[in-house]
Amino acid sequence: MELEGPGGVRTLDAQVSRVEISPLALNVWISGEELVLHHGPDRPQPSETFYFCDSTQEVLAFDADGQPIAMRAGMEGMGGGGCSGYNESEGYIWLSCGFGGLIDVNRVAKIVVNGVEIPVRP
Repeated sequence: MELEGPGGVRTLDAQVSRVEISPLALNVWISGEELVLHHGPDRPQPSETFYFCDSTQEVLAFDADGQPIAMRAGMEGMGGGGCSGYNESEGYIWLSCGFGGLIDVNRVAKIVVNGVEIPVRP
């Protein structure tokens, strides 16, 4: 999967491992071995450290007609999130993206995370 960092896009061995959709937000977990210690000392260059890793990923939602579902823009849209940046045993980025208001969760037909389409079954 391609992941965005302050130094640009990198392709890492990582995948979307979990998705939760609520009327208020879309929560996505990206995990993979290459995310272990992704803020760690073995990656000293700023472009390699993935600081702000939970706020630079693209997460979109679409309805059955292919129309985008409104998400809050920019950092406001990232209602929360986090990562395992310094963890030596697991590697993940958690993204929490707020919708533009309350939605019917059955309306979400697919999500797209960094260009990867994921169909959703209610």
